[in-house]
Amino acid sequence: MEKLLSACYFDKYVQSVRTNDNGQVEIKLEFLDLAIRADANNANAQQEIARLMLQGSETPEMKASLLASIANGTASAVTHLIIANYHMTNGNRDKAINNFRIALEKQPNHPIALNNLAFLLVEDESKQEEALEMIETAISAAVRPNPSLLDTKGAVQMKMGKFTAAISSFQEAIRWDPLKLVSLENLANCYDELEMDEMAATQRTRIEEVKQVLADRKKELEKAAAAKKEQATDSTENEGNPPAESGSATESDQGSSDTTNAAEEQETEPNASDENNEVSTNGED
Repeated sequence: MEKLLSACYFDKYVQSVRTNDNGQVEIKLEFLDLAIRADANNANAQQEIARLMLQGSETPEMKASLLASIANGTASAVTHLIIANYHMTNGNRDKAINNFRIALEKQPNHPIALNNLAFLLVEDESKQEEALEMIETAISAAVRPNPSLLDTKGAVQMKMGKFTAAISSFQEAIRWDPLKLVSLENLANCYDELEMDEMAATQRTRIEEVKQVLADRKKELEKAAAAKKEQATDSTENEGNPPAESGSATESDQGSSDTTNAAEEQETEPNASDENNEVSTNGED
């Protein structure tokens, strides 16, 4: 029921996106808030929040629009989440923390807010226990294991000097995402800290293997995208060419005109299946 309700709210959010008379895009973030509140693991809602967070970090217009919503009292948890990420990206740690806290006041247990706030707080030794509590809350609230949250938990534990506990967290993250490079690297660093040289060496061999797998996958996706683009270009060009007229060749007193039927060759491309490869870093979901 929760998933269906969340999907309905997300659809309402998508339908709310419009361009006003001034050419500015308007969106109703409260529907995105409700979608996450109904189901914190709604993948579409999470991806849209991540997209808006990135756009808010890169586009001053987006930030201005969000600040305007705060001024008129319509700011949602997502509003403060995007502004927090803007400050986080630009090195304004205190402002980012304040906005993440406001987001959590509006929507407790928001996984992205808890994750990113924990990542910031752990840098302050006096806040490390709070950071660990926050990421554990996010993990407990998730209906299924989330490798990114598990990786953040490991990073917090590692910062606190709890290397054996961090190893367990990173191993759990890797169990659910064997190609999670950041967790593999953090795990190797933990082995180094505990002087487990053989384990660290084995882990770094695995890291190189994963890097190669990810590089190969990236090339395959780029190749598939290029082939798809070329096919679209060929299709557009073919639409602009009228079909050839069929008929018989005739000879005149001035000479003859020989015609031959040329068969058009249509290039086909192999079907490429896009593999979902979630690559996330601490502070990003």
